[in-house]
Amino acid sequence: MGPTALLVELASALLGGLVQGVTGFGAGVIMMLTLPVLLAVPQAAAVSGAVCVALTASMTWRYRARVHPAAIAAPAALYVAASAVAITLTRGVDQGAMKVALGLFLMALAAYSLLAPGGEGRRVGGVAALACVLVSGICDGAFGIGGPLMVVYYLSRTDDVEEYLGTIQGFFCVTLACATVFRLATSVIGIAHLPLVALGVLGVLVGAALGAQVVEQLDAGVLKKATYVVIGIAGVINVVSGMM
Repeated sequence: MGPTALLVELASALLGGLVQGVTGFGAGVIMMLTLPVLLAVPQAAAVSGAVCVALTASMTWRYRARVHPAAIAAPAALYVAASAVAITLTRGVDQGAMKVALGLFLMALAAYSLLAPGGEGRRVGGVAALACVLVSGICDGAFGIGGPLMVVYYLSRTDDVEEYLGTIQGFFCVTLACATVFRLATSVIGIAHLPLVALGVLGVLVGAALGAQVVEQLDAGVLKKATYVVIGIAGVINVVSGMM
């Protein structure tokens, strides 16, 4: 792995940390633009997840006073179970087709949330909430991209920017740590991937620190709109990458 590839990965992690510091998710999406060029998709997802453990832990600590633990436990258990199944079955899945399908769904979700009157403030509950958690867990296990639907889930269950950021980062910290342990136990990644993980951690932490400065200037409405825009971009990225 040459210095150019490592530099690109560092820049990707830096941008990912910045985006996640502002919107509450996105680091994995952005890192998965470059990591699959360097590694097979299962290993790329594993490295991205390991990097994001450090990022989400740091953000959970930053917003610890506003974390809502009761909103984390049950969704996390379901998400981890779905993620573990997806990690196990990844090699047997047509990943290109799955990425295209996921991308189209995310684009439709973003358009609806931005254009429907009052759509961004609706509470996600019942079957829709269950679907958000299950689909997110599966996508995280398969592609290392589990954030967008959980953003929709938690935006509807928190009252302000800091409560949203603290709670969703606590959720991601727990679920990503569990997924990373599972990937290590099943030899998806190992010691050889440690340098790439360390480089990514450096990038996302610096990026998140920059993003924290931006968050202080935003209100909840602006954050929600920015988040749905990022979801739409993530959809486009998934469609394009799935068709390549």
